[in-house]
Amino acid sequence: MVNDSIARAIETIRQRYSEPLSMEDLARSAMLSKFHFCRLFQRQIGVTPGRFLSAVRIQEAKRLLVSTPLTVTEISYRVGYNSLGTFTTRFTKSVGITPTSFRGRRPAHQPATSAESGPAGRPTATLTGTVRAPAGVTSGEIFIGVFKERIPEGVPVCCTRLRGPGAWRIEDVPAGVWYVFAISFGAPPAPGEPGPDTRSTYIGRYGPCELHSGTVVSQADLSLRGLAPADPPVLFALTPAALPAVTAPARTPGADPAPGPARTPGADPVPGPARPKSNL
Repeated sequence: MVNDSIARAIETIRQRYSEPLSMEDLARSAMLSKFHFCRLFQRQIGVTPGRFLSAVRIQEAKRLLVSTPLTVTEISYRVGYNSLGTFTTRFTKSVGITPTSFRGRRPAHQPATSAESGPAGRPTATLTGTVRAPAGVTSGEIFIGVFKERIPEGVPVCCTRLRGPGAWRIEDVPAGVWYVFAISFGAPPAPGEPGPDTRSTYIGRYGPCELHSGTVVSQADLSLRGLAPADPPVLFALTPAALPAVTAPARTPGADPAPGPARTPGADPVPGPARPKSNL
């Protein structure tokens, strides 16, 4: 549960992301000392205030790229950056593709096992679980990805997707500490709509999960729910060309869920993104 002080700071970020907000500004909005604010924000939200602010700015940039004719330079200034180079670098690290590629839906790569998975043959782990959707919610295709951080950004180390709620399985996950996210955008967009990033988002999270070589984690269950204001935005590019082509068979009503196909996306390893620096 997010307390009122942190909720005020998050509201300030979401309303004033285009301004040069400082840590002092955010602590003042929370009516806390800077030290106590930073510690409490990270404990309750899971990321620093600076990373949350950066994520909100990048999410707004994604929206503007697909819904307006503004140039990339104009968008970078509109979302609070005073350098096009800094904006492009942070956008690419967070989303996994450049702003221009995102606008044109021409991903520069496929999500793939990161360099941390090491050479072929290195022992890895397996994750399995079930995705559940709340009653009354018709989810669209569900993406499941393994990420380094509490914010689903950049290139997932491994991923798969399902046509709907049900069992899933991802093999060849490198040993380490990971977060697993399930993300769905509800019903498909109507003709003429810009794409999935403008629709209602449902998300489920499991982790942190520490994996050791040769182990199988079989209870990584993911319950979808709507994004709350305190949730960091989903940043990486959910575009058809950027996702694995593997899709689990649709579930037959009344039947036991069948596990989705194993997937280690991409033929060649692609290095995962470096952690972006805070704007603050």
